[in-house]
Amino acid sequence: MTVREATSKEDFEQMLDMAANHPAPEYDCDFSVYAGAVLSAVGKRDRFRAWLLMDDEGDPVGYTAAIRENYLRNEITVFDIYLTPEARGLGRFKMLTDEIKQWAEESGALRVTWTSKWPLKKWSDKLGLKLSEYTTFVWEVN
Repeated sequence: MTVREATSKEDFEQMLDMAANHPAPEYDCDFSVYAGAVLSAVGKRDRFRAWLLMDDEGDPVGYTAAIRENYLRNEITVFDIYLTPEARGLGRFKMLTDEIKQWAEESGALRVTWTSKWPLKKWSDKLGLKLSEYTTFVWEVN
């Protein structure tokens, strides 16, 4: 398994295909509408990044997408994280989140946040996160 940055229209179409099967998306709007807007601004890499997890045959089996907020908050907001059922386990989720953490460190973000339907216990066991009253999860960037 490898992770690579999503940069092309084909990459985003593969993400949309997987997003259609996402049982508990972190976002509160239609990913296809959002990704369509992002596709028109693929060259503007400073505020949006996405990554695909590829299996050994080169097929996508997961993705994550995040937005960099520079203006009001110095943070990165995770828009979505997804793994196909067959790709779950064995540290593959961490492979995707490590890409976001690296971007946060390189860009000087103070934190990475996202909202999820999963309970705190599930996230904190895997990643060591704090929970706000709004079920927003936070990584503090050191």
